[in-house]
Amino acid sequence: CPDRKTKEHVCVLCTNNEGCEMQVLRPNNSAEHYVCIIERHNGSSKYLCPDCGHRFQGTPQRIIAHKLGIHGRGVAPCKHELKEQEQADLKKMQDEMAHRFKPRGPRIHTANVPESA
Repeated sequence: CPDRKTKEHVCVLCTNNEGCEMQVLRPNNSAEHYVCIIERHNGSSKYLCPDCGHRFQGTPQRIIAHKLGIHGRGVAPCKHELKEQEQADLKKMQDEMAHRFKPRGPRIHTANVPESA
């Protein structure tokens, strides 16, 4: 992956410590620095985790869920243990996104109900 920090940091798909033989895209946001971006399609992208080799499609929220091992987001947790700083950075991103994208509450439909006599 082009996002390798050192020569020793290679993804599980690399052979002979030479790097992946796939074309990856540049990250658009801070969460994408933790994965390799394989494809982009209308706000949803295909990712490859360089640490565990898991491929998945989604948004930055799913990257964070994968790396932090959060269940219930439709993506398998990463098998690689994060460093303390990486974990702190991802948790901070998760908190920022939670404030930006607040889930909607239940919709309450009010109907005109005739009063009975």
